[in-house]
Amino acid sequence: MPKKILFFCYVALTTWLALHHEPWRDEADSWLMARDASVAQILRIGPDSGHPPLWYFMLKPFTVSGLPYATQPALHLSIIWAAAWLLVFRSPFPWVVSASVLFTYFFSFEYSIIARNYASGILGIFLYCSASDGPTSGRKRRAKTLSMFIMSLASLFTLISAAILLLTEFQRWSWRRTNNSATKLPRYLWLMMIPVLIGVITLWPSGNGQFSGLIFKRVMIQAPIDSLSRSMMPLRDFQFLYAAICATWLLFVSIVIFRCQWHAALFLSMSCLSLFTLFASVHYLPNAPRYGGMVFIFAIAAIWLATAGAGQENTTRLTHRHTAWALLALFSLAQLPDAISAWSKETIFPYTDAGTVAGQLTAAGGTKKLVACSPPTSCESVLLRMPASLKFLYPGIGFGTHGFWDKQHLLASMMSSEQAVAWTKNFIHQNLPGHDGFIFMSQSALLNPESHGLKELFFSTARAWAVRDETFHIYSTVR
Repeated sequence: MPKKILFFCYVALTTWLALHHEPWRDEADSWLMARDASVAQILRIGPDSGHPPLWYFMLKPFTVSGLPYATQPALHLSIIWAAAWLLVFRSPFPWVVSASVLFTYFFSFEYSIIARNYASGILGIFLYCSASDGPTSGRKRRAKTLSMFIMSLASLFTLISAAILLLTEFQRWSWRRTNNSATKLPRYLWLMMIPVLIGVITLWPSGNGQFSGLIFKRVMIQAPIDSLSRSMMPLRDFQFLYAAICATWLLFVSIVIFRCQWHAALFLSMSCLSLFTLFASVHYLPNAPRYGGMVFIFAIAAIWLATAGAGQENTTRLTHRHTAWALLALFSLAQLPDAISAWSKETIFPYTDAGTVAGQLTAAGGTKKLVACSPPTSCESVLLRMPASLKFLYPGIGFGTHGFWDKQHLLASMMSSEQAVAWTKNFIHQNLPGHDGFIFMSQSALLNPESHGLKELFFSTARAWAVRDETFHIYSTVR
């Protein structure tokens, strides 16, 4: 009964928060890409965006059917609820430990309310963990194969976990072999390997991506520090303190679960090291909670794998099992203040200012005029709230809705407002001769709009509690 009540409370909380949530640009980009990009384009953009195609393909049938954006958060909630159900009813954790995990910032907000591709990967990891307890059967092998498919095509981070779990499967198979056994790989290992290879292929660098030429150009030690800090305190900025505490916690967890199952400790250490290497090698600081949160997800999975069958043999192993659960509960409870803060802010304030901007833009005639918006990535959440037939002119790129995440896209996002408006006027002159005026939106104010033949209509009010860079200065041509 406590588990049923726990699951119901989690569903109720996340439903309430989702009803109050306003999508920001990354959520908008997924929907717009699924709606407006072809399958070939999605596959081509994937390596540059860093995301496999599963989430876009899951959204594609709904966008093609003409359903509203509300379909995306509804689908996303159903995915994270499935993962939560596995955690509550199929994990070895007592309900108290499961509760401490579900009501963390990550599970009650970051990976549930913000509708992106990460929830699918978490579902894949939990599905694998749930199929790893007890004797191996055909049904469990099929579940593991399905989990490999989901992990490999959901996100780059869970592709890493899928590859490492595949290595542990190979290791177990090699140990089970006897001298009289066949040397060929069993069918289930081939089936697990295929989705991992597909995931690697879909993310193989194109050479024109936003990070092309920057990987391993220089090592950024600050990036792992940020990710460690955010995995413990998602909304706080004491990086070195929290990073040190989190690193110490990970060390203790690794030692404890090593006593239960060394494969789980290997999974945790390799996953985290791969993640930190990825962060440090890319010209980007992963201080956003969604990145550091993957450390927490990997730790949950490792403790799940280590304690699912442990503690049944002797008192020492039982002690290690309880210690691992206690460490997980303590780490989860440390996030509760940030979780409560996110719940209250999400209920009272908008997550982003894009909704306000879209309303003001519509009132200014933005649905009937050409609208140029810079930078392009921040414009997507505004465009999501406009008529589906509307496309913005992105200075440096051209007409479009979703992102392309290549070098051209990166350069366009780095344009100053003056450069963007100059590009817009030149584009209209060359491609749309005789066009009657336009609206120009920019995050930074123009120093002298009159010199560009523009007047400022308004500056949108900044009320967002989280995403504060979707506030725009909006100008219109002077007639």
